[in-house]
Amino acid sequence: MRTKLLRLAIAGLAAGALAAEPDLATDAMKQLRADYLAQKAPIAAARADALKKLLEENAAKAQEMLAKSRVSGNITAQATANTALKLFADARAAFEKDGATPPVTSTRRDLAEMLDLYKLSAQVVDDRQTTALKALDRAFAARLGELLAAQQSPEPDEDKRRDLLARLLALASAAAPGPATNAVAGATNAPAAEPPTVIATTGTAGNWVPFLRADLVVRDALEIVSVPVASVREKRTLDGEGANGQPWKATLTPLQELVVGGAEPAFRLQSVPPHKPASVLTWPSAANNWTLELRTKTPAVPSRHAVLIETDAATCRGLDGSAPAAPGAAAAPGRAAAPLVWVRFDSYPTGAFVAVNGAVLGTSRAPYLTPFNYQLPAQPANIRFSRRGCTDVALEQKPVASNAVIRVVLAEKPGFVERTVTVAANGPEWSSCGVRAAKSAKVQIAAQGSWSCGSGGETVDAEGYPNDNRFFEYYLDPSKGPRLVQNANYGQLLARVLPDGEPVAVGRQGTLTAAAGGDIALTINEPAKARHDNRGKLSVTVTVLP
Repeated sequence: MRTKLLRLAIAGLAAGALAAEPDLATDAMKQLRADYLAQKAPIAAARADALKKLLEENAAKAQEMLAKSRVSGNITAQATANTALKLFADARAAFEKDGATPPVTSTRRDLAEMLDLYKLSAQVVDDRQTTALKALDRAFAARLGELLAAQQSPEPDEDKRRDLLARLLALASAAAPGPATNAVAGATNAPAAEPPTVIATTGTAGNWVPFLRADLVVRDALEIVSVPVASVREKRTLDGEGANGQPWKATLTPLQELVVGGAEPAFRLQSVPPHKPASVLTWPSAANNWTLELRTKTPAVPSRHAVLIETDAATCRGLDGSAPAAPGAAAAPGRAAAPLVWVRFDSYPTGAFVAVNGAVLGTSRAPYLTPFNYQLPAQPANIRFSRRGCTDVALEQKPVASNAVIRVVLAEKPGFVERTVTVAANGPEWSSCGVRAAKSAKVQIAAQGSWSCGSGGETVDAEGYPNDNRFFEYYLDPSKGPRLVQNANYGQLLARVLPDGEPVAVGRQGTLTAAAGGDIALTINEPAKARHDNRGKLSVTVTVLP
């Protein structure tokens, strides 16, 4: 009993220590902020370019209207064209002044269609930026969680990480410390993190190479973790329990495969900053079935540790059974290992992920999205850029040099379209969302947000009101739950291809196939005449696959 109480007391003290406010002023935090701002800038630039182009296109259309009206001598058409020309010229000036989406309004009825189309197109541009920023926030909140774990902080939930990210971005003093500037405009290279150090070694090697990375999470101040190092060819997670009954977890990430047999190889252990290192209790050998025993020691728990396990290149092979195939893989035997250098990856459009020698760059949770900086060995590598809706770009044996900028232009696949639009619960019954699908095209729809259409004002998501004990009255009395599609939930998100496509209940996620070419329309499952008391809206991403 006394031992159990002592453990609880120690756990309570550790939890109290870990609840301390995280340090947002470290160099790693500053670099995170700098990376965020670097990736945010192209998103804002893309929005600005798209809106400028939209305004220029409408101004050109107005100029064409004016020229035609002068030829025909139509005074009314000339007045309409002059009004449109002035509206879009003023909007362009306002946009260049403050960057806000320019409101363009007029009382002239003969401009209504032109202005409505402009508003819809401008909304699509803003929605696209909102989607990109949300994805950026999610990715960097995850990276922030990893830095907090390195500080021995308990990993906060998603909302807390976003709050901490907002605080980090608001720190005026958090600018990244002196990134080097590349000759290519707008390209920066992050400074190298704290270099790894050799923890221990069993002998010498002609060419040390890393073949396995071990990430450990322990919940005891002193823990011993057993790691098998042979025949690890794919990522593995091990769970165990220490001598004091506390759980530990080990994640093994193979970089190459250790070839055992014959003379026992030498091993070396390197640290992986910013994670805490671990010391060696027992080295791998044939006698212990090639198991490395690591010992962790920490003043507070839970604690995260990471090490690289290295051996001679002659005793390794690639995970595919041939040449090494991972970022950081070593040079061939007899050659010096290539030094690590900082490289910047970029693409147009941005948001692509990058694979180097078959391994995607990023964290265990998500790949990094262009633009971003990364350390690679200074040797040629096979690099592939991939982005949803675009054709991959592969660079075979691309030279890698210090401060290099590797940038590609990705071509959109013919027929691929992806846009995010807003659908209001009190909107029109069926109207185009600005996305067109060709015949036989597959359309994917994903919705977020909430709305209400029931007489009780209850809020639901895109799935609408389920026919259950809570909402059964909407299904018993048709006047309380009138529906456009009877076999779908009341208030569910519907989609169809105009003008004659059959409505499909898509809800939060769904697909439809265009029987004929036409515009995609979205609406709530309720007749328009019953929508006077509806509230809320959904953010819907519509993707047309070729």
